[in-house]
Amino acid sequence: LKYFTAAWHYFSYLFLSTFFLIPYYALLSRFDLHFIPDVDEWVLLSKTLLNPSSPINSAAEKIPAIPGESYITYSYLELLPYLLMAGTVIFTLIIIVQNYRLNQRIFRACRLADDKEILETFAKCKQELGIGKEIPVYISAYINTPFLSGILKPRIVLPNIELQAEELRYVFLHELTHWKRN
Repeated sequence: LKYFTAAWHYFSYLFLSTFFLIPYYALLSRFDLHFIPDVDEWVLLSKTLLNPSSPINSAAEKIPAIPGESYITYSYLELLPYLLMAGTVIFTLIIIVQNYRLNQRIFRACRLADDKEILETFAKCKQELGIGKEIPVYISAYINTPFLSGILKPRIVLPNIELQAEELRYVFLHELTHWKRN
């Protein structure tokens, strides 16, 4: 965070997440990348350097086939993209489930803000930042710090403590800035 902005971190994480879901290697296959050595050559080179007296074998050795049957062997490096894609899918599902549970807790344990001062301050902050989307404000007795939750249906959750008008304004500006910057 010292050298790069929060937006840079967000988009780099987004790219890395999609890297394991979208087959970018299919796009790369259209380019002439023959100047890059094959992974098998790297494995051969490392085997030769570590043990020069051993015979040189490829990373994926061929198994002699029994007549009528065929065998395909894979090196571990060929399976790596599939393992990374599976890990990304599992990670994404965990995040979705956690967000779903958080939203359920918000609706069960929070109440919609009805204080006139809070709602007026919130409306002024939305107008100041040029946000027209309807964002509900909830009050919860179970949290210590305010936060913004939700991607498609955002909501702001405030702790059930007494905040001065200026403090409330800064809280709303902070949380609405998160929404505005995605």
